[in-house]
Amino acid sequence: NRAVTNVAVTDLGFPTGIPHAGGRFPVTVVLRNTGTVPARKLTLTLEVDGRKPDAEALAVPEIQPGQDLPVTVLSPK
Repeated sequence: NRAVTNVAVTDLGFPTGIPHAGGRFPVTVVLRNTGTVPARKLTLTLEVDGRKPDAEALAVPEIQPGQDLPVTVLSPK
């Protein structure tokens, strides 16, 4: 069997209410390792309209095969 590394975004969660223009808000992203080996040393950032100004980069050390991992990152401005 061949070792396959693949991580997918399976869900996004936003806070209730309406964010203010230019403000940052938390976004919960669920990552799933659909591969056959652990995915290591990932970096998660959010882009809005292809831009990521002031985006927070979140290090994700490891996701095991079949694991769902919710992580929360701040939106870009």
